[in-house]
Amino acid sequence: MQSVTLEDGETCAFASPRAMGIVVLMFGSLLTTSAGAECKLGKLGTLPLEIHDGRIATQGSIEGHDIRILINTGSWRTFINQRTALDAGLQPTEVDGVYSLGGHGRTPVKSVAVKQLKIGDFSFPKKSWYVTGEAKLDPGPYGMYLGQDILSQNDWEIDLAGKQLVFWKASDCDKSPLAYWNPEFMLAELPPSR
Repeated sequence: MQSVTLEDGETCAFASPRAMGIVVLMFGSLLTTSAGAECKLGKLGTLPLEIHDGRIATQGSIEGHDIRILINTGSWRTFINQRTALDAGLQPTEVDGVYSLGGHGRTPVKSVAVKQLKIGDFSFPKKSWYVTGEAKLDPGPYGMYLGQDILSQNDWEIDLAGKQLVFWKASDCDKSPLAYWNPEFMLAELPPSR
């Protein structure tokens, strides 16, 4: 057994996946710890989640306009829907040589300078964000698609039962797999290879 100490002092014990020959099944990044070091986790923040039709979303705002944000773990970038940008009073400009491929074919990607972006309790400084979609099309239920350019900056987990996405900061950790979010994490035994 190994353990990890969370920022609030709580200790979670877990069985070493290497010793048991198992795989940890999880969403997000794997946090790691060495046998002799004490891995410490600090909770950076939590986003409340909504789950609709198998999609995971959260709430936010652009320039004070409320939006629903799709958590898109498969997207390399975060995108703002063009109709949403226009509704927020922003003027998108084309980014030379960058295109989005989707249900409506190949679309030039644009960008907008956003002064005020909030996702849950997180605020982002003034920054240009990519814009996708056609201005004439209804953006559907999502005004923004949260991608890996934000998600990959820290360790994170999606807690479907608790309907939350939690961001973590790790210190003094290295390469042993660790399911830090729950001492009763799911395991799957692998059959021996033939």
